[in-house]
Amino acid sequence: MIVSFQDTMSEQNDSLQYDAADEIEAYFRLHEEQKIECEKSLFSFFVNAWPVMESRYNLDHNWHMGIMAEHLEAVYHGEIEKLVINVPTRYLKSNFCSMAFPAWCWVQDERKKILSWSYSLHLSVGLSWKRRQLIESEWFKTYWGDRIKMASDQNLKSEYANDAGGEMKASSTGGSMTGSGCDIMIIDDPQNPGEASSDNEREKCIEFWSGTASSRFDNKKKKSCVLVMQRLHEQDLTGHFLKEYPDAVHLKIPNQAPEKIIYTYPRSGKIKVFAEGEILQPNREDQKELDQAKKELGSYNYAAQRQQEPVPRGGGIVKANWFKFYDIAPDRLDMVTLSLDCAFKDLDSSDYVVLQAWGQKGADHFLLKQLRAKLSFLKTREAAKLWVELFPSFHEFLIEDKANGTAILNSLKGVVRSLIPISPKDSKVARLVACEPEIEAGNIHLPNPDFNPWVKNDFIPEVTSFPKAENDDQVDAMTQYLNRARVRGVGKFADDNDLDHVSGGTFADSL
Repeated sequence: MIVSFQDTMSEQNDSLQYDAADEIEAYFRLHEEQKIECEKSLFSFFVNAWPVMESRYNLDHNWHMGIMAEHLEAVYHGEIEKLVINVPTRYLKSNFCSMAFPAWCWVQDERKKILSWSYSLHLSVGLSWKRRQLIESEWFKTYWGDRIKMASDQNLKSEYANDAGGEMKASSTGGSMTGSGCDIMIIDDPQNPGEASSDNEREKCIEFWSGTASSRFDNKKKKSCVLVMQRLHEQDLTGHFLKEYPDAVHLKIPNQAPEKIIYTYPRSGKIKVFAEGEILQPNREDQKELDQAKKELGSYNYAAQRQQEPVPRGGGIVKANWFKFYDIAPDRLDMVTLSLDCAFKDLDSSDYVVLQAWGQKGADHFLLKQLRAKLSFLKTREAAKLWVELFPSFHEFLIEDKANGTAILNSLKGVVRSLIPISPKDSKVARLVACEPEIEAGNIHLPNPDFNPWVKNDFIPEVTSFPKAENDDQVDAMTQYLNRARVRGVGKFADDNDLDHVSGGTFADSL
C-alpha cells in the first residue's frame, strides 16, 4: 500500500486536532471541578483565591485555616448565629473573615447584604477595597462573572453592590450606619490594640455594638454575626459577647497551647488535638520568636494578644500562689488598720464599696475581715461606724479622699477618731506594683478560703487579674493599706479584744 505525503500530513493534523481538543476538554473539566469545589468549600475558595488576595508570597498551609473556614461556613448556613474568633495577629484572620468569606457568600447567594466594621474607617475601607478587587479579578469573573456583575451606580471602595441586589458596606466603630441593613455582619478588630487599657475606648466599642450595630440586621430572627479579634482586655467586645450571648460559639486559638486543647470542626466533625506546649505554626514562629514577642509585648499584652487570655495564667501583676492562708490570726497584733474604698456615685450601678480590717504582726499582714457590697452613702457611713465598734483599738482608719469618700470623711469627723484621708498620686497599677514585693515574699495572709469562699471567689480573682479585672475595689482597699503600712512602720499594739469579733466572712449580714 502506497501512502502519499498528503495522507500522512492529514493524519498528523487530525491527531494534533484531537490532542488539542482533549487538552481543551481537560482544561474546562479541571476548571469546572475547581469551581464546584470552591462553591462547596470556603477553604478551597480561599486557597484558590490566595494568589489574587496576596500575590507577594505563597500560602503556608496550617490546620487553623481549615477550622476557621468551617466555622464561617456554619455561620452562612445558619448553624451558628454568633461566632467569636480569637486568633493571634498576622494569622490570616482578616484574609479569611473580611475578604474571602464575604466574596464566598456572594458565590452562594449574590443577593446577600454584608456589613463590616473595624476600629478605624481607614482599616475597614482598606479591607473592603481588597475584597472588591477579589470580586472584580479575572479569576473570580471566570467562574462567576456571568452571575455576579457589579452595579455601575454603586461601586465605591467602602460601598458597592451587584445587579442582583447584593450589597457590601464598610463602617467603623462610632461611624455612621444610617440606612445600612445586612444579612451578615463582620466585626474585624473593633478596638485599636494600642488603646487596650482605655476604659473609654472599650466602653465606646461595646456601646456602638449595643446601641447601633446590633440593630442593623434585616431579619431579626437570623442575626448572622462574626466577631474576629485578638483579645485585648477582660472587658473587650469578646468579653461582652461571651457574657451577654451564652449561645455564641467561641473559637479561641492561642500561639502556643497552655494545655491540651481538643478542637472539633463544626461541619466535617474532624478532630484536631492541640498538644500542651505545641506551637500554632512553628515554621512561621518558633519558641525563640515567641519568647522575643513576650519580651516586647510584656506578660499582659502577650497573654491577651498572643494567647487569647486577657489575664496571664497564674495571675497578672500578682500571682495567686503568693498569698498565704491562716485559720486563726496571731494572739497579739502590732496594730489594726481599717481601710475603706468608697463608690464613685451613690447609685445602684456604682462600683462596690469595700471595707477591710488589716492586722500587722512584724513584717506580716493579715486580712482580718472584709465587707464588699453596693451601698448607698448612708449605708456606707453606717458600716464605717459599725466597724469602729468591732475593732475599738484600731490604729488608723484610711479613707480615700475622693468621690463619696470625701463626704464620708466629712460626716465622720468628730464621731470617729484617727481618720486618715488618702490622696494617691500614683496610678492604680503603680500602687499595686509597689506592694508586689511584700505579696511575693509571702507576707500577706488571707482567711482560709475553705471557710471563707469570698477569698477564692472574689478577692483572689480580682487581685490576680488586675489591671484587666472587671472590678478593682478590693485591690484599691488593699493597696491603700499596704502602701500606708510600709511608710508608717510598726506602731502601738492592738488590744486582744479586737480579735474576739474576727471570724472572716463578708460581713454583709451585719448591715
